[in-house]
Amino acid sequence: MLALLLLLFSSFSFIRTTLSAAPTPRYGGTFVLASPYEPIDFNPGLRSNLNFEMYPPFESLLRSTSSLELKPYLATSYSVSADGLTYTFKLVQNATWHDGVKFTSADVKFTFLSVLIPYHPLGQSFFGVITAIDTPDDYTAVFHLSQPWAALPLLISNTWSAPILPQHLLQGTNPRNNTQFNFHPVGTGAFMFKEYVKGDHSTFVKYPNYWQKGKPYIDQIVVKIMPDAESEVSAMEAGEVDYIGYQLPIADVKTLQATQGINATFKGSNGLQATTLLYFNLDHPKLKNPLVRQAFAYAINRTQISQVARLGGTSPPAVGPVSYKSAWAYDPNLQPAYPTNIDKANQLLDQAGYPKQSNGTRFTITLNLVLPAFYSGDEQIVVDNMAKVGVHVVTTVLDLATANDRMFVSRTFELGMRAIFAGPDPSITMCVTFCANQIGAGSYTNGMGYNNSKADALLKQAQSEQDQTKRRAEMLQWQSTIMTDLPVYPITDENNPLAYRTIWHNMPSNPWAVGIMNMQDVWSDQGTLPSTTTTTTAVATTTTSASATAGIDPTILAVAAIVIIVIVAGAALALRRRK
Repeated sequence: MLALLLLLFSSFSFIRTTLSAAPTPRYGGTFVLASPYEPIDFNPGLRSNLNFEMYPPFESLLRSTSSLELKPYLATSYSVSADGLTYTFKLVQNATWHDGVKFTSADVKFTFLSVLIPYHPLGQSFFGVITAIDTPDDYTAVFHLSQPWAALPLLISNTWSAPILPQHLLQGTNPRNNTQFNFHPVGTGAFMFKEYVKGDHSTFVKYPNYWQKGKPYIDQIVVKIMPDAESEVSAMEAGEVDYIGYQLPIADVKTLQATQGINATFKGSNGLQATTLLYFNLDHPKLKNPLVRQAFAYAINRTQISQVARLGGTSPPAVGPVSYKSAWAYDPNLQPAYPTNIDKANQLLDQAGYPKQSNGTRFTITLNLVLPAFYSGDEQIVVDNMAKVGVHVVTTVLDLATANDRMFVSRTFELGMRAIFAGPDPSITMCVTFCANQIGAGSYTNGMGYNNSKADALLKQAQSEQDQTKRRAEMLQWQSTIMTDLPVYPITDENNPLAYRTIWHNMPSNPWAVGIMNMQDVWSDQGTLPSTTTTTTAVATTTTSASATAGIDPTILAVAAIVIIVIVAGAALALRRRK
């Protein structure tokens, strides 16, 4: 009898373990994303913005989780020399480009030296320390640096700043002018480009020869162009859209959080360390006066923006240009602080030579915006705050390409509002926005025209300093300089929202606010279970964020039922024999 009880216990333990095991990924389905933008092009090697259309075809050497933990990707492993000047990457040996050509270390060398460093807006700042890349064989890339660069593994762990590009399709061309590639991208990723219908959508289909066997699970990804934020949210509620990324209107987050079948969250942008800034064009006759910029700082109420436009403080007021998410370089008591003070703002504008006219207005100035769904709350508060001191702010909303040109290239703007990304290491990334050699260098660079050699030197010192205490001191001194000169006015530290339908499992845990990086593991409840002939190599390492019983293989349930029947029959037979 004891043996029978032990058998029953072990059998039920087996059944419980089986039922609670990770569900089997299913194949098929179309993943639909809403994007407010018309794509500029599809080459992430030329851009630092977060257009969804650029990422499905491409991969990076490493990838990073939401906690900035590094994982293998096109590089299976890497090692660092004792002096920190040499990084050796071992590469996967079975990856091919979507046209069938083998991926090799030559592509890695070409990507960094011939595309990212000379053409990517972040390239020189992120990777300018790379002096050479050796390729001793097809699957080894050895990076040689001019100075230790501890941030390198994180900097290459995403396709936002370090997508690997095909040498055989770009060599000998200026990638900015290579229209064929830029609008018909070829990568090594799980999804390959199918079509782009201007004003409507882009489609990416699964690559049948993807190097991670058995993946991807999804048939295709469609990026639907939907400039109207209300339409995006309505489409998600109706089940027509599966994902809304960092451009999700903050006011709609609570609505989606209360909607069954939708997961809306502010997690997913830790690596960006985003801060919204008010940009001043320092060549403007009024804004070149520091007293005018200080008046803006005293007039604009950051706390009001955080509480009203950010759902009760989901994005806290910014202290300086560095986000609170970068703890080592952040000081909550950074000075000067510019507490809201209308009297002080009026005094500074009078002192600057702009008295109020008979109608109560000192002057009119234009604020350029993009992503109106995100910044609309900020905009109205800025307009109202500045009206209190006699400055009439007129807002204009521009498409992304036009706004980028006016703010960062031609610099034909007056005021602009954007979020900058300071991660993963602000001593490096801040140079893109503030260093003098980045003036007019491309999207999200130094659009203000700020030029301070001492500030630049502090950033450079912090980049190469090995003593973390000294690095922090240098970064705090740099931030104090920025807040004194005020080429920008920091408004809020962003916690960017995103939302997706919960039928999707294994949504990527990446910190770059682009949930469609690394989509090879994602699958849907509504897909089809793999047949017995389907390879399951990749499935064994898959984890799930969904409930444990979702998508359980019917075969497992049948086996469990048979086990129960056998146990009951055995117990009945044993009892008969005992009698």
